[in-house]
Amino acid sequence: MKFRLPKAKAHLPQLLDDVERGETLVITRHGRAIARIMPEVDRRQEEVNKAIASKELLSARDEGESPVGVCAGPSIVACWAFPDEQELRTEAALTRVRTEEAIVPRLWWFEVRNILVVNERRKRITESGARSSFVRL
Repeated sequence: MKFRLPKAKAHLPQLLDDVERGETLVITRHGRAIARIMPEVDRRQEEVNKAIASKELLSARDEGESPVGVCAGPSIVACWAFPDEQELRTEAALTRVRTEEAIVPRLWWFEVRNILVVNERRKRITESGARSSFVRL
């Protein structure tokens, strides 16, 4: 996102909140970029590690533990749109998502949308089927 210097100075706390959520800000003066504020790499890596660790929630549930949410990765979610790819673990994940909080990566919507578009092009799903699957999510 681009911001002129006066606006960036006036709204710095809110802009830093955006950076903390993963946005990269570009500050301009007289139409030229003079600074770039990016999320700290270590913090982003920490978030990625947490997302990866949360995938273990599905197996933790099977071992009798009580996880706080469900990590619904794009490949699992895509199986819900394609009947020929549904299996016990994807159905179990769907059942849990309906009753528990779901944890998804930041790019999740884009990844799921891409899966639906690619499979629409391959004629595995119709345009209306892709749209209804996306809306249902």
